[in-house]
Amino acid sequence: MLFCPNNTTYLQGLLYSSEVHKFPRLQIVQCNTKIRACEEEAKILYQYQTGRMFFYIEKEGDYDYSSLRSLSNNTTTCLYYFLMPNFYQRSEIILRIVNSTIQPNYFTRVTNKYRNGLHMSQEKYYSSQTPDPLLLYLIWLRLDDNVQIEEKVYMTFVDLLSHWGALWSVIFSLLALYFLNYNRTKFYEKNPDWNDFRKEFKVIKKIIPQKLP
Repeated sequence: MLFCPNNTTYLQGLLYSSEVHKFPRLQIVQCNTKIRACEEEAKILYQYQTGRMFFYIEKEGDYDYSSLRSLSNNTTTCLYYFLMPNFYQRSEIILRIVNSTIQPNYFTRVTNKYRNGLHMSQEKYYSSQTPDPLLLYLIWLRLDDNVQIEEKVYMTFVDLLSHWGALWSVIFSLLALYFLNYNRTKFYEKNPDWNDFRKEFKVIKKIIPQKLP
């Protein structure tokens, strides 16, 4: 049996931080008191032995924060549970609010962009002896007591120019060293006497005193 609620549900209030809390609950019982109908005990026992309950939560698909577009459609997280006789089981699904700030790149965007999401952060499981045989399972969702804040920073156009400038500086320095060494080699090839400067300096010192009176 597939059950998909048509009514809109709301989540309100962070645990330990808000005075008012609202969260949806899904209570599975053997008897529906509103319509005064009960499922046959044989079917319940069969469900205990062979069946599982599947609970699907829709989640957002992949999102590219640099181009601000969705890369895939929404997907679902599948949770499954087993019914156990004489035990009242509960599952607590905790959802966390995620607030994202996307910094501008100063090329295609010059202002901040904001994106909010709701992600499943964890699931807690409780089990105890049933206080009422008609109670089979309870699933409830609540908000996490923490809000996750993300800041997406990407390389800006100014950063790109600075990186290109730094690269050009390195290339220019290497070229300068290369041509400096090349010019020195050519100069000494044309003026071999300058290659032994100490010897020439001694010769000059010997010549200068002879010219003095």
